[in-house]
Amino acid sequence: MSGSSSAGGLPPADPERDRQQIARLTGIASTAGLDPEFAEAFREFIVGEVIRHHRRIAEEHRAGDGSVPVLDTFG
Repeated sequence: MSGSSSAGGLPPADPERDRQQIARLTGIASTAGLDPEFAEAFREFIVGEVIRHHRRIAEEHRAGDGSVPVLDTFG
């Protein structure tokens, strides 16, 4: 992980925070007439992609010259 959660004062993983986010998201989906299970699955996809990108960036950083890589949010 890149440490962005810890840099913001948050632990990299927080099961209670995850439960709160899922409850909020599925509640919003239900209120909007959307499938709460799809909303939760979509959140899991996004979280998985963020983790994958953070790991890739960390690996590139470790393999490089030690400089901080450019964060490309569109790549």
